[in-house]
Amino acid sequence: MTPNTEKPDFNSLFSAEDNHFWFRYRNKILGDNVSNLLKDHKNPRILELGCGNGNVINEIQKRIPSAILIGSELHEEGLVNARCRLNCELVQADIYNLPNWKPFDLIGLFDVLEHLPDDVKALKEIRKSLKPGGKLVLTVPASMKLWSYVDEVAGHYIRYSSDTLKKSLVNAGFIVQKNDPFMSPLFPAMWLVRNLTQVKKKLGFTGNKDPRTLANEEFRVSSFMNFTMGTILGFEGKLLDMGLRMPFGTSILAIAENPD
Repeated sequence: MTPNTEKPDFNSLFSAEDNHFWFRYRNKILGDNVSNLLKDHKNPRILELGCGNGNVINEIQKRIPSAILIGSELHEEGLVNARCRLNCELVQADIYNLPNWKPFDLIGLFDVLEHLPDDVKALKEIRKSLKPGGKLVLTVPASMKLWSYVDEVAGHYIRYSSDTLKKSLVNAGFIVQKNDPFMSPLFPAMWLVRNLTQVKKKLGFTGNKDPRTLANEEFRVSSFMNFTMGTILGFEGKLLDMGLRMPFGTSILAIAENPD
C-alpha cells in the first residue's frame, strides 16, 4: 500500500468537478454543514487547506458571500485552475509549515488528510491557525475494504474508519463533535467495480491501461448514471438532514473543535 507520489491530475479533476454526481453531492453536504456552523457569524474567516482547483471553496463562497476566504494549495497547478473560479485570496503553502495567519473561525480540509504521511503532525499545525472554539471540517475516504489502485494513484496513505480518524483528531488536541460516514449507497458498487478491475488487471484484461488511466475512468459516467446516482445520493442527503447517521459509507465527514 505504498502511495504514488506523483502530483494530482488537476486538469482531469477540474473537468469532472462541475457535473459529476460525487463532487456535486459532496459540495451540497459540505455547504450545508459549513453554513450551519457559521450561521451566527457576521464575517467569518474561513481557510481551506488543499483547496485544489477551488471547487469546494467556490461552493462556500456562494453560500456565505460575507465570508473572508483564503484558499491554500501546495501545487501551483491547482491554484491556476482555482483562479478561474474564485476571486478570494489564494496562496501556495505547505500544510506542515503554515503561514502565521490571523486565526480562523473555520478551516476546511476536504479529502486531504489521507495524503499526509503524518496526519497528527499536520492536524496539530492546523489547530494553531484556529481561534479558540474554531471548527475544523474535514472529509476523508472511508474503509480499507475499498483500498485499490485508485488510492495508490491518488497518493493515499490510508482510508479511515471513524475510530482511526477520531484517534488522530484527539491526539492532535481536538474535541470531536461529528464523525459520520456518508455516501453509503456507493459502497457496494465501488467495492465491486474496484475489485473486479483489480482481478481483470491481474489477468491482463485491461490491456495497456496504466493505473492512472483506470482511475480517471471512474470520472467518466453517462448522463443517465450521473442523474441516477445523484438522485440516490439525494435520498441519503434527506436522511442526513433528518439527523440520521449512516452505518457505513465511502467517505467520512468530521467536525472538530479547537478547545484552546
